[in-house]
Amino acid sequence: MSDLRAELTEILDEAEWEWLIPHVQRDAVILVALELDLVDVGVAIASDNIRSVEQWIDKQLITKPTIVQVGE
Repeated sequence: MSDLRAELTEILDEAEWEWLIPHVQRDAVILVALELDLVDVGVAIASDNIRSVEQWIDKQLITKPTIVQVGE
């Protein structure tokens, strides 16, 4: 798992909105609350850590963007 963490840390970057549009259109974007570490969330999702992901969903710390947020 440390390889996954290192890989995600290395490729983490800011994205232009235009790059995200195709992913939003296929419902493949999630929003991560500022209080969570994005790499931790990525590792949990990629490694099927259902317990953590369910807790974050229940607390609305990771969500799907709303229509208002994506500007459709």
